[in-house]
Amino acid sequence: MKMRKILIDDRLREIAKKYAKKLFVSRDDEFQRPLAILTKLHDDIPAKEIKYRQYVDKIITEYEPILSATPDKMRTLIREFDALNVDVNRKIPNKKIKFYEAIVSAMRYDALRDKESIPYLKNSGIRVCVYCNSQYALTVENIYYRYTKKRKIRKQVRERKALLELDHYYPKSVYPFLCTSFFNLYPVCSSCNRSKSDSEEIFFELYTENTVQNLNTFNFRIDDESLVRYKTCKRCSVLKFGFEAINSRDNDLKEGHNKIFCIEGIYKTQQDLAVEIIIKSDIYTPAYKKSLLTSFGSAICDESMLNRLILGNYSKEEDIHKRPLAKFTQDLAIQLGLI
Repeated sequence: MKMRKILIDDRLREIAKKYAKKLFVSRDDEFQRPLAILTKLHDDIPAKEIKYRQYVDKIITEYEPILSATPDKMRTLIREFDALNVDVNRKIPNKKIKFYEAIVSAMRYDALRDKESIPYLKNSGIRVCVYCNSQYALTVENIYYRYTKKRKIRKQVRERKALLELDHYYPKSVYPFLCTSFFNLYPVCSSCNRSKSDSEEIFFELYTENTVQNLNTFNFRIDDESLVRYKTCKRCSVLKFGFEAINSRDNDLKEGHNKIFCIEGIYKTQQDLAVEIIIKSDIYTPAYKKSLLTSFGSAICDESMLNRLILGNYSKEEDIHKRPLAKFTQDLAIQLGLI
């Protein structure tokens, strides 16, 4: 689970705007683009179905703003589309597929997932599943060489792949107009995506525009009693972890995520990692860390880098989306006074 929200700054806004402006632009002339398909869909809807035509027309009119919509803007759009009173599960216009399926198809979500989303996901800086924080969700560029048929000339081959799955905060079966919106696409691992379905309501919103909000939502900690028992018997099996909402109002959110994504079950498997952090907290005292900085300061740079080397993971809160288990590692290290 993503334990920390991401604040939408100017850089992220620009990435979203660029995404909206250039989506599918690089495709060849034979590629059917969303606006053309949406226009045909609009015209195919029977004239008497005025609200359905208005629904499609609104997507066409506000296409780029929809693609780059921030969470606040998405909520505004939802209210506006809901006001049209359209049943997206009706089979319109051709009676073969549901209306929301026609919208999702017209907006080319399938093509987006295969190609266009990759560079923007890479630029977002998210490299782990936003739900469990325990598995990578990578976009990679694979460059290699292969010989031509004559086996004399080597040809460079470049592939870009998304080793992840995309989930929608607002389900495409309910809000199809948001199916390709930048801030509605969450990179997740396949396990979490399989655990979640459109019927499961996820209350955790990854992105926020609230500059005064605490971006952290949850904390891990070692149960104090189990920590005492471990220090007595040195058996990692006695360690128990707490998974807590920082604010009591988020308890339902915690319970929901734990139920869907088995968070506590995942992190119970990390007792050996917890033991390593406990041992490190005994070894790397403040005085010892200070001596290391004094001795190797030119190589280590600063205390945050030293903490990162000690943890074997990122030590800053804003970096937990860069490596699996970063949140778990940081929380335990803070509890034990290691960082």
